[in-house]
Amino acid sequence: MNHLKIKKIPMKSIWIILACISLPILNYEHNVTFLSSLINFIIIIIFLRLAFKKRWRDTAGLRVCCRHAVIAFTVTAVMTGIVYYYISRTVTAHGIAFQNRFELGNQELYFYTVFQTLNEEIITGALLLFSVRKKWPGIHPVIISIGAAMLFTVAHGLMYRFAFDERSIIELPALIALFAVGIIRNNTILGFNHIGFSWALHLSWNLVFFGGRYSYVGTATELDQADLFNGIMGEPAFIAAMIILSIITSFFLFRNRRRELLHGRALQADRDASGLTDRVKSDCAPQ
Repeated sequence: MNHLKIKKIPMKSIWIILACISLPILNYEHNVTFLSSLINFIIIIIFLRLAFKKRWRDTAGLRVCCRHAVIAFTVTAVMTGIVYYYISRTVTAHGIAFQNRFELGNQELYFYTVFQTLNEEIITGALLLFSVRKKWPGIHPVIISIGAAMLFTVAHGLMYRFAFDERSIIELPALIALFAVGIIRNNTILGFNHIGFSWALHLSWNLVFFGGRYSYVGTATELDQADLFNGIMGEPAFIAAMIILSIITSFFLFRNRRRELLHGRALQADRDASGLTDRVKSDCAPQ
């Protein structure tokens, strides 16, 4: 009698799955404790270290040189100011009042946002993109970026429609902006091989975008998160800016890939030439 053979799941895969599962379970529980994202970060790092051993930092996109780290923190500070200016002007034009977390007395959630965005960049950014790139090295990084951005956009639309309590709809203009933002994020990670700059952009946006309460001036009716996506990211000027930036970053990623291929061919030619020279020397050597 033939017995059905059950293929054993490698421990590496189990650790990766547990790291991914921990994200939706812990990363968004700020109503329980603002430390939930920090706890999730620690758990993710433990699982990734178990899965990838000495390579865990590269896989998580956390191998950032000092110069890039300084630039990333500078970008975070500058972009937070720019995002605050843009969102303040946009909501004011729509008759919406914004109260930041210091005014609301829950400023500890700014700390929560730091690790909430970091965890997302590790799991849905570096781990996903680098795994796909390693599994299918023949696929161009720009294609990987666009594919992951499509997944990123669909996930946002479905989560806000069916998973979150508000059951709201992110409309097409905001989804287009999200798709462009996803491409920019992915290009940044694939281009620099770390999440330093993508995290800086993500954090600076979330600190403001999710950094308080939005309500209509006349009625004091609070806006839900889908309303924010539609009203702020759905602005034509914002969409145009994100599309332009996605094209520019895609061009640079395409150019970098072409340079890598040319460099790889040059190295191979050098190796071939060196091997030919060694063979000629060997043939000419006295017997």
